[in-house]
Order: sequence, then structure tokens, then C-alpha cells
Amino acid sequence: MNFSVTIVGFCSCHNNDVFNQQGSIHTDCIAEVGRRLRHVSYQDRLRIAVWHHNIEGPPIQHDYMDPDIVQNLIDGGFSLGFHGHQHKPQFLDTRYRHGPDRHITVISAGTLCGGAAFQFCRAYNLIELDTGKRTGRLHLRGMQNDNLQMPIWGPRYLPQNSTSYLDFKFDPPPEPFVRLNSGETALIEAGGVLRKRRISQSGTGVFIARGIQSAGAPPLVGMPDPA
Repeated sequence: MNFSVTIVGFCSCHNNDVFNQQGSIHTDCIAEVGRRLRHVSYQDRLRIAVWHHNIEGPPIQHDYMDPDIVQNLIDGGFSLGFHGHQHKPQFLDTRYRHGPDRHITVISAGTLCGGAAFQFCRAYNLIELDTGKRTGRLHLRGMQNDNLQMPIWGPRYLPQNSTSYLDFKFDPPPEPFVRLNSGETALIEAGGVLRKRRISQSGTGVFIARGIQSAGAPPLVGMPDPA
């Protein structure tokens, strides 16, 4: 089953040590991911970014990530972002400040085994996504008892919400730099298969060639008849 979703995991611990607790993602990582996502195989797929550090915090703390990095993720076409670190559930919509009207929906999760934030218990998220309608539902599950060795999990109210779930919408995947037709896409995919030597020199090559032609690509000259 193809869910048309691409999940990219980023390390937000760049330059992080005992003297610098601020979160950061290396710029080369974001640039390289953006380059790879231009490949036709990622065309029209929902992009989800995952990292560790939260993107905001109180003035007396500095162990969170520069929110400008999130602007780079929006520029890279990411529609959803998931993170932890602060050990409390949170839902944020961040707009893009440098061009097209795009935004990223950032969802924070609680912790399963670490120390929970003040007024929050140990918790985790369940997220439903409808990539066709571009809608989602965030469910919060938290500990119902006090036994850390044998927790009982159940629905919990989301902060500033009267229910244990929250419905939201997210942006579609970005438009590709070059929109290929189905025949061109089939040719590229078949070329990848050939380069990886996944077919033999028998009738399998004919089968792939026929599939390319049925997808709308021009006929291949000199291809032997399977009969």
C-alpha cells in the first residue's frame, strides 16, 4: 500500500554539548534533503519532518531550537513537523515569512519514560492523516495511574482544549520544479530498475518496455516482440 508520505528524520543536536544546550539542525543536512526530494520519486508526496528540540520556550531557558530553522523546513516543502524534548503536548501553526503562502503544522509529544513537564503526566500522541483531504486528527494518550513500572494509558485532554483530540488541516506537497507526465515517470523508474540489475536479459525486459508504452511513453525502437 502506498501512503504517498515521506518522513525525514533530522538531528537537532548540531553543536550541542555541556556548554551549548541550544538545538540546531546542520544547514548541510537541510540542503541535502531538499536536493534529494527533488527526485521524481518524491513528487506529490506529503513531507513530514521529525526532530528532537522544541522551537520555543520561556526567556530563562535556551535549550530549544531557533525557529528560523523551521522557516527552512517550510521552504523545503515540509507540511508537518513532529518533535519532543519539552515533554509536554503542544500544537503550533507556523507561517512562512519569506514567500509563498505556506505553513507547517508542528506537533509536540510528551514522554513515555522521562520526567514529565510540570502539570503534565507521561504521554504520547496518536496522529491520523488523510493525505487526500489534507486533514489530520491528533489524539493524546496519558498515564491514568501512578505506577511508573506498570502504566495504564488512556485519553487525556489536550492543553487549552476540552477534548482528547484536535482536528487540523495541513498544506499539500509543493509543486515539483518539473512536472513529468506518466510516460516520462515510467521511463525514469524503469531506468532505475535496470541500473540496479533487478531484471534479467530474458522476457522481463520486454514486460517492462510494454508497461512503459502503456503508460503513454513513445514506442521503443528495436524491442523484440514477446511472441
